[in-house]
Amino acid sequence: MIQIQTKLSREPVHIAGDVIECVISFKNISQPCESTAPEILAWASAQLHSYCSVDESKVALPGNMRCDQLITGTKETSFVPNQGEKGFVIYCSQPTILLCDLRLLPGDVRTFIYRERLPPALPPSYNGQMVRYNHKISIGTQKMNGLNKLFKIPLKVFRIADFSYPNLGKSHYNSKQKSSGDSCSEASSSGNLANNNPFLCPPVKPSLVQCAMEYLEDVTAPRNPGWYNITQGSEHDVARFCLLKSNFRLGEDIVGSFDFSKATIPCVQFSVTLQSVERTRDGQHKHTVPYSKAHEVCLFLRQTHISLPIPVHVAPSFESDLIELSWRLHFEFVMTPNGLGALPPDVSEYNDARWKPPSELNVNTMVWNLPVKIFPSHSAHISARLNLQREFYTAL
Repeated sequence: MIQIQTKLSREPVHIAGDVIECVISFKNISQPCESTAPEILAWASAQLHSYCSVDESKVALPGNMRCDQLITGTKETSFVPNQGEKGFVIYCSQPTILLCDLRLLPGDVRTFIYRERLPPALPPSYNGQMVRYNHKISIGTQKMNGLNKLFKIPLKVFRIADFSYPNLGKSHYNSKQKSSGDSCSEASSSGNLANNNPFLCPPVKPSLVQCAMEYLEDVTAPRNPGWYNITQGSEHDVARFCLLKSNFRLGEDIVGSFDFSKATIPCVQFSVTLQSVERTRDGQHKHTVPYSKAHEVCLFLRQTHISLPIPVHVAPSFESDLIELSWRLHFEFVMTPNGLGALPPDVSEYNDARWKPPSELNVNTMVWNLPVKIFPSHSAHISARLNLQREFYTAL
């Protein structure tokens, strides 16, 4: 029996355009006392697949592609990496042959490294109501005169909005055979342009992940707070809202403050909800999902604040050929025109008194939406918070 171990070199969270690296080991776990004959693997290959499934009643598929056109072939007679997946393939890399005619004696282990660069325009991992995107590494193998074996490693992919990708050029990570040669050619070309001083280190270009993290740190840094005057029509001032920044990362808290000191109409209570809005590109269908919510009774309050945590498992803001995912803060204010703008004169912060509110209030509700932008967080942070698996085992 052969045990197959697959392990991602880094966390299973990647940015579109980044390089994924997977270490694949084949081990003959048979005991020498059981059999001395070698186990023979006819072949093994690895390939990256990206899938998309849609609600066809709301989203029009590109071209004449249908979701039921995916399944072809049979498990017994042919190797189909996308067998059993829902939807259609939006991207598949060239298959990389890991081995051919590999003989393993009991206790022998052979290890291979699979590298592949994700396309920069790849849609992020997303599990929505109208569209779903998921990405997997498909690894297939077959024993001599046996059935093929297929197993998949799930990946979580993010795409950073408005990020200018550096010139990636031709990737030298697509196969292990090309890796060493291309690295040498790159080193020699950079050496020709660099200073020939032997005491100076050659310049090292920052990686894509480093550039992306620097961009995220810069774009989500708090700069000038944003102040918003919330009014009911042109007659009444409801509140003044302050938001420290409008760009956030997954796992952060959205912190804002309210100032009711200059309100001309009493606000009885308010609620703020973080919502994601999934909208088709033609604008005909929209689906809203609420997440964290803050609610407070604010009658006679001058100032208060809110804090809304952003979940880690959600998808950041993005656009694709089919949908657009945006985020917003949904405000609901309940106001009364009954003239309760101030406490009675005998009630103050220096004495104790009782005040009984009226049994009924005439109220009206006002709704306001404030767009915010959510970006990915560091891959290690997301992987630790979600407890994502990076090592897998199977037997053949």
